[in-house]
Amino acid sequence: MNAPHFTTLPAGGTDADLLRQAERAGIATQYTGFWGETVNVASSVLRRALHAMGTYVDARAHADVVVVPLGDACPVALPSPSDWELRALDAPKAPPSAQGHGDVAELPATLAAGYYELRAAGQVRSVLVAPAQCWLPEGLRQGARWWGVTTQMYALRSERSWGIGDFTDLAQCAALSAAQGAAFVGVSPLHALRPGQPEAASPYSPSSRVALNVLH
Repeated sequence: MNAPHFTTLPAGGTDADLLRQAERAGIATQYTGFWGETVNVASSVLRRALHAMGTYVDARAHADVVVVPLGDACPVALPSPSDWELRALDAPKAPPSAQGHGDVAELPATLAAGYYELRAAGQVRSVLVAPAQCWLPEGLRQGARWWGVTTQMYALRSERSWGIGDFTDLAQCAALSAAQGAAFVGVSPLHALRPGQPEAASPYSPSSRVALNVLH
């Protein structure tokens, strides 16, 4: 595997990157001026609009991210010969996961999946060790074909619940589905929402990804 090379992008990344972000966010990048001419929206205006929407991504923050396939060794070119060490972000006080000296950091194939920091020559780079694909149940890896049902928690009703569904209703739905041969029951996220903002009811924008929605 070739050693990754690192480049520094202009402030905020390339213009093409900024335009892609604006288009994804639905921000116009051009408009027709008073005299009928096409006017390009200034990059500074696009950045302010993206910041206001909370969707701006500074490409410089990702320029030095090294992605390592799980189980592969990976040489990372350093700016100059120096001592280097690699530490897992979830265990900052543990011994380094790898260390050495030179102009290339030889990351071993034994690294566990996760996030790391590579420190060398006064610089810090993020390292992501990731498997080639998302986890799959053993049955699917063996070619099994499964079916299931999808439901919204608030659409479940029973004589004992409030009419908006709760976890007992969901358990009963899962049991009934399993009895018919279903392998899964799919639901929308069930995380805590924002009690003080009832209009913010989307399950995909929770207030916490740790706590569950107390309504259920």
